[in-house]
Amino acid sequence: MDLLVDLTKLNDAELEFRSRFPLWIKMFNAAAVSLGFLGSIGLVLRKAWSKSVLVISLISVIIQLYHSFFVVYSLDYL
Repeated sequence: MDLLVDLTKLNDAELEFRSRFPLWIKMFNAAAVSLGFLGSIGLVLRKAWSKSVLVISLISVIIQLYHSFFVVYSLDYL
């Protein structure tokens, strides 16, 4: 469910573009952001687990960007 955008105001091309992003890609985005934040806090606190968390965050970012650039071709749309 999109709470920030009123879907009735989007045109057909925008609706079709938004439908290309399934829930699992949004979950990878949320994981990348939250784990990146958690890993950064861990680095500031000099925790040993922080590097592992940041690596998982990086893998999530790579998966998300691969889908955006090579599966959805978002650069063509923009």
